[in-house]
Amino acid sequence: MPPEAFARDQLTRLITLTTCNPEFSARERLIVHGVLTTQYPKIAEHPELRPPELEER
Repeated sequence: MPPEAFARDQLTRLITLTTCNPEFSARERLIVHGVLTTQYPKIAEHPELRPPELEER
């Protein structure tokens, strides 16, 4: 079913990251799946602003 068929609160934003070693080979492969939990708007006037999760502790 197309995404438009679902209510907005039933959709999940996902990301899949892949890497392999050696490059372009399947010998060693890592696949990581993630779910978007927070989204921050970009503010053009303040490019130095970063999400609190990226600040060093």
